[in-house]
Amino acid sequence: MSVHRFVAPTQREAMRRVREALGDDALIVANRQVPGGVELVALREGEDTPASPPSGEALPMAEGDADVSRLLLKEVETLRALLRRRERGEGAADSPLAATLRGAGFSAALITDVLAGLPEEAGEGDAARAWVEQQLARRLDAQARPWDKLAEGGVLALVGPTGVGKTTTAGKLASHYAMRWGADQVALVSADGYRVAARDQLRVYAELLGVDLHLLSPGRTLASLAGVLNDKRLVIIDTVGLGQRDERLAEGFAPLVGGARSTRAVLLLNAASQAETLDEVSTHYRRAARQAGMTLDDVIITKSDEAARLAPLLDVVIGQGLRPWFQCDGQRVPEDLAPLDGVELVRQALNQGDCRTGGALPFNPLAQTGTLVNTLADLRRDVPGFSWLEQALAGQWQRQPPLPRGDETGWLFWPAARDEAALVLGKEGEAWPLWPPEEASRIRCLQWCRRHYPSLMPVLSGVPQATVWRWLDRQAIDWMARVQAQARVRYRGDIQPLWALREQAPELGEALLRQKGRTLRVSLRALPVAAASGRRYSGLVRAWFLQARDPDTDRVRGWRYAFLPIDWDLSRARPHLLALWRGQAVAGLSQRAMRELPAGAALSPGDSSPSSSRYASYRSAAAGLAALACRLDEEQSDWAVATRGRVLGLLGPRRRRTPERLLTALLHVIRTHDALRLMRAS
Repeated sequence: MSVHRFVAPTQREAMRRVREALGDDALIVANRQVPGGVELVALREGEDTPASPPSGEALPMAEGDADVSRLLLKEVETLRALLRRRERGEGAADSPLAATLRGAGFSAALITDVLAGLPEEAGEGDAARAWVEQQLARRLDAQARPWDKLAEGGVLALVGPTGVGKTTTAGKLASHYAMRWGADQVALVSADGYRVAARDQLRVYAELLGVDLHLLSPGRTLASLAGVLNDKRLVIIDTVGLGQRDERLAEGFAPLVGGARSTRAVLLLNAASQAETLDEVSTHYRRAARQAGMTLDDVIITKSDEAARLAPLLDVVIGQGLRPWFQCDGQRVPEDLAPLDGVELVRQALNQGDCRTGGALPFNPLAQTGTLVNTLADLRRDVPGFSWLEQALAGQWQRQPPLPRGDETGWLFWPAARDEAALVLGKEGEAWPLWPPEEASRIRCLQWCRRHYPSLMPVLSGVPQATVWRWLDRQAIDWMARVQAQARVRYRGDIQPLWALREQAPELGEALLRQKGRTLRVSLRALPVAAASGRRYSGLVRAWFLQARDPDTDRVRGWRYAFLPIDWDLSRARPHLLALWRGQAVAGLSQRAMRELPAGAALSPGDSSPSSSRYASYRSAAAGLAALACRLDEEQSDWAVATRGRVLGLLGPRRRRTPERLLTALLHVIRTHDALRLMRAS
């Protein structure tokens, strides 16, 4: 038997040389990468072998044969290691960590593959979980230094189905670029010739940012705009939204090619979509891009704040080999866009898995009786209105929740839409929705609330309308407004967006706040500015800039903006700014609470109107639970620390606290207590 080695630049060339030298019956013994390319070790099947040596006499092994033996032994050991990993992965499929991964929504194939490599020394506790988080984050392969990548400029085309958030994301990217490198360096292009609303929205963003907007008419390519785009460092294209099964999908990429610079397509994926839909969208869009001569490897994740589970999205991104770039978790421009943090996103996905696996009774309910009784007693004693929450979750919707008395201080968060409920936030962190009289104007609603709840401070969504602002001033009512980064104000004679002023605002103080289970250090800054409601009314206010940083890494996690009375200093403004932060967190978690409420509390079609007392109670229960979960997550008083420890303990060991998990735990407490009550009654 003679051994032959073949080295070639590519696998195909190496195989060609093997066939030429040894024929089609050659046996490939080993295949490996070498500095010169690819090395194949082969022998010709059926070659004569030397006669066997006399008994007891060792056959001298040729140097080539010895190398082959070593290679074969290495291959066998590799196969054995793979089999051991596979067996270990399948054995770990029944572990609590695997249950968390399944509950989060990861596929069985990915779970088995990841757990197969779990080191034995990691055990089954926090070390194993941390190892899995790191492995999933590494496979996620997020784009390193995305802001630097954006700074390189070029032509970006945002592609994806209708409603995924392309237009809003285009505004966010353009805003961030303009804030860092100047509005004259960026241009927006609308290639959506079907939705007039999309073009109008993009035009609003362009006017607010001071950037150029160009329309790409149907049938034309980027080459037709070369004269106005070549001097722009960054061009962002908002493309038409097409379903993944649309026959015109490949045609949608045609206008994006042919320009002076190559176009970089970025796929937007809706985190709230099902795994099958996400997989189909990415597969079809990437195929259409290849047909147009483009690559589609980058992805921006949108609507992560609306996703009940993030794992299906991460599973598809990992399986498809996509590279995440940014993450959008809201509609605010530009605040709700940030570089994707792979470890943090995986951790959120696993936390959602904890909530789902913790939804069932993890222990014998009878063994939990003492803890449940003590926990409920503490909640009834220390949380105003908790008894009403119990009744609401048991399906007793006859009466409204206990709103704050007229002499109690608090905040009244007004929604942006008239048909939505206002949110009442009490000084102790309790929250309830409030429906003023129907078909009333905003001023009449404010008058009604002022008459019944004079101590509630109005928190408006954006700069008030001129008529509302004038009425508030005449009544000498202090108010606060949540405003966007692009809100324009006058400062030292110049009209500028708020984001352009935030670095000029002096830091007046700091506060530690919680967001998504993480403690953040929030810097409080302020400037006196003149704000206007169109051209009809204006006034002096103090603009507040809230910068959130990670206290461990000092990484900026985002900005928020607010208007407060001009004469308020830090000591007076601080509690209101903290309430603004909490109110936004409660409002977001209330939507999740609506989905997590017991099935028996589902509304019938006739109960879906805000005028229905059942609907009002249903929304009130969701808001109350969300507020309580946020309060338990943030508060450090003795009762809060003890209560959240017991509540999370009922879900099982090693439960890191987050508002989402505390929400699930509170529902678990109430459901389990109700089940025990029914057991005793029967």
